Amino acid sequence: MTTKTFSLSNNLTFAGLSGDANPLHAETESARRLLLGKPIVHGMHLVLWALDRWLAENEACGHLIALKAVFKAPVGIGDIVTLESVEDSGANGKGVAHLSLSSNGQVCAQISARLKAGAMSNDGSLPDHAPPVSECRNISSEEIQGYEGSMELSLAREGLENLLPGLTKRLPANQIAVMLAVTRVIGMEVPGLNSLFREAEMSFGKSPRGELHYRVEKYEPRFNLVTVSTTGGGAETKLSAFVRPEVQRQASMEELRGVIEPDFCRGQKALVIGGSRGLGEVASKLMATAGAEVWLTYRGGRCDAEAVVQNIQENGGRARCGFCDVREPEEFLEEITACAWWPDQLFFFATPPITRVASSAYSESAFERYCEIYVEGFSRTVGRLANTHPGVMVIYYPSSVFIDAPKRGFAEYARSKAAGETLARHLAGANPQTELVIDRLPRLATDQSASAMEPIGGDPISPIMGAIQRMSERLRKRVVEGKGHNVRLG
Repeated sequence: MTTKTFSLSNNLTFAGLSGDANPLHAETESARRLLLGKPIVHGMHLVLWALDRWLAENEACGHLIALKAVFKAPVGIGDIVTLESVEDSGANGKGVAHLSLSSNGQVCAQISARLKAGAMSNDGSLPDHAPPVSECRNISSEEIQGYEGSMELSLAREGLENLLPGLTKRLPANQIAVMLAVTRVIGMEVPGLNSLFREAEMSFGKSPRGELHYRVEKYEPRFNLVTVSTTGGGAETKLSAFVRPEVQRQASMEELRGVIEPDFCRGQKALVIGGSRGLGEVASKLMATAGAEVWLTYRGGRCDAEAVVQNIQENGGRARCGFCDVREPEEFLEEITACAWWPDQLFFFATPPITRVASSAYSESAFERYCEIYVEGFSRTVGRLANTHPGVMVIYYPSSVFIDAPKRGFAEYARSKAAGETLARHLAGANPQTELVIDRLPRLATDQSASAMEPIGGDPISPIMGAIQRMSERLRKRVVEGKGHNVRLG
């Protein structure tokens, strides 16, 4: 059993060697809005690493006759990957390796490779350089059917040796070059920008000369699934990939005009924890549209947060943004205290990536990962602010309908949200100056709910509007009771 933790540096090196610099793998800021919320490891990087380790452990070398790789779940940078292998030696010196890669308690890739012992001569004409930097294409569904092209095969041998030592001594260079090229086809050409590699089947044996030609053989819009064939470099391959949804865009300030009364929250201050995208972005813009002064926070999405603030300010609203990690919020809370900026309304939208647990077994580690934000982070940030706040504050805690209607693979998520609700009620009950609004929200159209296999969730504007109205009602009631001295209602 062999393990490895892939880093962003590994990803960037592989991107340079393969030419697959899709933002999903290579850009932290972009990847935070996709899948795992962080860059994921290239599927073919996992395959080449697994083959390298298996060949090294078996002191074997030779050439591939066939290879099949099925990618079952993405692997993020920083995740531990475990390789297990079972060799089935066949006749005529041919062996079959069955390799399984797992991470976070689930199988992420399965690989079957047929290998013939004895080195096959390398094609000396294969250029010794990395692929040129190219544009990551974003091909529309209208032009994807029948899309085709070609690319040069090359192999930067020294760079590959640094990343996967010894692989070029165990497999022919042209076969490695083909495996590097197919990830470039999927990640950069077709489907390109919004791709997610699903499966690769390869057969080797023809002359290793020639460039790689690729063509879309089938596109199934119902499943967002593309099948691509390639020929060249001594191989024929059949590749399949999902077309991921575009990054979920939320309504702009211009589009929200007329949705809420411009003076509905005039004079109020709203703190939106996790306001750079998704529901937090919607809440920030709606509150600003309604006349409130908004302070929104981000952890990994500074550029997104600044874009939200700019959109608010360009439309006459008042907003600022700041860094806040709810696991260590002390510096941010000190900043609020120092400038005596006390919010009337606080929205807690901080969240880790929400992912389905594929295993039928319950994952305690997944539950703890959610609780780190929804329970412990809420307590450290909102609890401390409530205890030092000199006036009334209404807190919004977004929960989930999965508590009432469980969905397979999300038991850990639902349990953590239920625990967060309990804590929120306790904090509100212990502080007479604190009001609480909890909503068990359905699946809404955000980056977190985007999936290649499920329809887009519902419009988030209506439920967030409803939350703002109820929170404002609580504030107005406090004013009538004479208990909301900090509240400045228009």
